[in-house]
Amino acid sequence: VSRLAGGGPAAIKLIEAAVARLEKLEPSPATRLSYLYLIGEANAQLAELYGGPNASLGDRERAGEYRARALAIWADGHREFPNDAGFHSRWLLASFNNERERRAAWNDDVFKQWEAKFRAVVGAAGSDRRDVLLDIARFYFNVGTNNAANSNSRVHAFEQSLAYFRRIQAMQSEQTRPDDLRNIALPLKYLAGLTTIAPEKRRRYAEEAVAIDRERVKMEPSSSISRMDLAFSLGALGDQFAIAKNGEKAIVLYRESAAI
Repeated sequence: VSRLAGGGPAAIKLIEAAVARLEKLEPSPATRLSYLYLIGEANAQLAELYGGPNASLGDRERAGEYRARALAIWADGHREFPNDAGFHSRWLLASFNNERERRAAWNDDVFKQWEAKFRAVVGAAGSDRRDVLLDIARFYFNVGTNNAANSNSRVHAFEQSLAYFRRIQAMQSEQTRPDDLRNIALPLKYLAGLTTIAPEKRRRYAEEAVAIDRERVKMEPSSSISRMDLAFSLGALGDQFAIAKNGEKAIVLYRESAAI
């Protein structure tokens, strides 16, 4: 629902109604793990829809409320099921995002401490845990979007995020393919905008992002998110041609972006 034009508020209403029902349930010991996963993910999704970095309502206050709820649920799950790598990684990601919101400045030492924690969880979980790989990919992506980090750390973070998102996409899940492709395109666009990277490499990143987003629009022609992402990618590629003094090509891309 959230992919449709104006679908964000509708998706929020649906998920909030589902959470209200879930909170009234008393799961049995046998279903406790699945219950915590479900309600934790629902709260995390609401946080993204209200105030996530992409295609959200921009309501940071409500996003913070749901982010705090998700953190508490993941903490409960990690405490109750300490050997479950999924709960460990979800709790770790929620804890990192919580600190990221509160911390005004970052340095490489703090980043490396968190990086070591995530890598330890991935190492323990193995290479086939999609959920754990997704959490470390999101961790790196969130580090990259932090403008307080230095340029080299941001490049490293986006490149690592891209590498993990590619590993996830290679698992070939048709059900998650649209999201997998979007996850790859997002760090590509950010990398294209980092001036510490060589211009030719930045242009290749932007070209790949455009190709991916064109494919996504073909797959989901009714998705406003896919179209918006394509417009952003076209603009990013246009910027690269403008930097290279190819104004004619840049204008063509800017016009296509504006038309979307």
